[in-house]
Amino acid sequence: MTKRKRITEKRVREALSAAGGNLWKAALLLDIKSYYYLNYVIKERYPHLQEMVNSERVAHLPDTHPAFRRITPFGLHFMATVSGSCMSGAGLRNGALMEIERTKDAVEGDIVIARVGNQPLVKRLTYAPDGSTILQVENPDYESIPIPKDADFEIFGVVRYWMNWGSAENSESKVA
Repeated sequence: MTKRKRITEKRVREALSAAGGNLWKAALLLDIKSYYYLNYVIKERYPHLQEMVNSERVAHLPDTHPAFRRITPFGLHFMATVSGSCMSGAGLRNGALMEIERTKDAVEGDIVIARVGNQPLVKRLTYAPDGSTILQVENPDYESIPIPKDADFEIFGVVRYWMNWGSAENSESKVA
């Protein structure tokens, strides 16, 4: 049986620094199965490290670093928050919490988490008549994104469920 390393202040500080304040990535670097547990450890044992946590980037997309390509804290699913309003027409508002199935097998019409270059995106997957990929927005204030064949493009997963936060009239849950 392999002995786990203790979660020391030094290791937590180094992981948070390497992950840019992202709890999910820091938990993976520390080999902790849940970033919720890491958040608990920081609050209870090392509250002075709370300032290193970037609350806007708690659970965004995996990086290209090999450590982030392992199974996520939720198995084949992970959680992320929406930043922006380009998918508000589909019900995904700014700040919505999404459950994402980690898969590259998305079909036309799915809302996907994708990466174009270094930019993570939440968009609806569609295809043009010539077969090229289009990431479609659900807000008339924004334009859809055509993806050239030679683009640095990758689908990380499909949004399966989301929950909007806020006042009672703005709160809702939806299964995609």
